[in-house]
Amino acid sequence: MAIRKRGQSFVVDYYDADGRRRWKTFKLERDARAFEARVWQEIARGEHVPEAEMPRFAELAKRFLDSKRGKVRDLTLDHYEMAIATYLAPYFGKLRLNRITVALIERYRSELREGLPELLLNYRADRLAALAAKRAARLGNPALARSAEYFRARLARKRLSRITINKQLTLLAMIFNYALKHRLLTFNPAEHVDKLPAVHREGDEIDQNVLAPAEVRKLLEAAAPEWRLVIETAVITGLRQSELLGLKWGDIDWQSSRLYVRRSLREGRFYDTKSKNSRRVVELPGALLHALKVWRLKCPKGEHDLVFPNREGNPMDAANLIHRGFEPAVRRAGLRKIRFHDLRHTAASLLLANGVDVVAVSRLLGHSSPIVTLSVYSHAIPRERQGLTDTLAGLFSSKPVANPNEIETGTEDAERKLLFGLVGRAGVEPATNGLKVQCSTN
Repeated sequence: MAIRKRGQSFVVDYYDADGRRRWKTFKLERDARAFEARVWQEIARGEHVPEAEMPRFAELAKRFLDSKRGKVRDLTLDHYEMAIATYLAPYFGKLRLNRITVALIERYRSELREGLPELLLNYRADRLAALAAKRAARLGNPALARSAEYFRARLARKRLSRITINKQLTLLAMIFNYALKHRLLTFNPAEHVDKLPAVHREGDEIDQNVLAPAEVRKLLEAAAPEWRLVIETAVITGLRQSELLGLKWGDIDWQSSRLYVRRSLREGRFYDTKSKNSRRVVELPGALLHALKVWRLKCPKGEHDLVFPNREGNPMDAANLIHRGFEPAVRRAGLRKIRFHDLRHTAASLLLANGVDVVAVSRLLGHSSPIVTLSVYSHAIPRERQGLTDTLAGLFSSKPVANPNEIETGTEDAERKLLFGLVGRAGVEPATNGLKVQCSTN
């Protein structure tokens, strides 16, 4: 291996592990020497991949997806494919892996925070226009078609959540880990890019969007008749939107008044439940069960026998439920803007606030464990006064400490009634783990 100067450039001339002669040109000598040192180490470890053979990101992403088929759920694989197609591939797709640096990924993260980068904006606008054209042709309604400019204007106003951006960074790190596993790279740049921090304290956002019982009643009263039952079922059962739309009449046991959650519906496709815990049984109250029986008689029939289909009996488009049913009901009820998913948060928060056991709520929601439920909804659990700080204050004070919940204001005798939760008179010496405290009579 040698470095030769040619004109104003520096050329690293070397033989790879297979004995093939290779070279790479640099403008600066220090860059050439850094490359020479790195190549020496990579060849010694059997990890060197010549630049001409270094795959581009789009190719690596495809290989990554192929490696996941049959190993992850279909829904998970679909999420990977969608994220790669709409976020990662348009931005990184043409770049060779060794050209994707920590600095480039940090720039990508920063651009996502400001909105969709131009590359992503144009790609997604063109894609949505093509989908709209296909839908218009399929339904024989040209009015449903939209131009790329129409979607570009809408997407330009879009702001991504921190959760969405962090998901792209996580998937990017997974793809580069695949490259490390196959010795295409020796360094994962995505692992060295910090995720965006949360902007809300735990429970803040959920707490703001949880409806009070009176607000739930307003929402149901404001909902159009054809949408009222699906909204009511969501807020009473805590089912996810996809689980509601995937519900079939055969999933309801009329004798035991139970509903079995077995699948979800996303973008016209049925998937198994999210996890084994998501496959669960939900009890139905009598009024809701009766409403479902009445609805079954006039429900549009289709091959899937869905409880909440569209007007033709086919799987309902989730966007139609939101834009035609839920959001108009929220506006008519005069409520603050919330998401359909907040009905699930409402169900969980109201149950916990009314003293229902967290284990039971966890099972209703299909969480993997009550710990998950607590981490999300701990703010909703009522907190009773336990007197912990009163006990500590009593240990450090020479005067008796009373329980403020049992004190009559302005009565000195009442201030001496309780000492560490024990009722006594001045002069009583209650045991406190070996420590004796004498009540003062002053």
